[in-house]
Amino acid sequence: MTACVIYNGQSSKAVTLEDHILEATDDILRLSAGLQSFLTLLELQSDTIPQGIGLHALLLPLKQQLVDTADRLQALV
Repeated sequence: MTACVIYNGQSSKAVTLEDHILEATDDILRLSAGLQSFLTLLELQSDTIPQGIGLHALLLPLKQQLVDTADRLQALV
């Protein structure tokens, strides 16, 4: 939700806190989607690259934390 503010007879869009929260949430969800792609790639190559299993184990909780953070932000608006 943006508010329209008038300055000296000219209208200008004011960015609200809700706008910032929604933008940050979108950024986090894009980051999470990119991380999910990387996790999927690690899963697909786990038989040829054994280190991929360890990387997957380290990154999966990080992805879940991103999703949880996005959920908490979305609950604010």
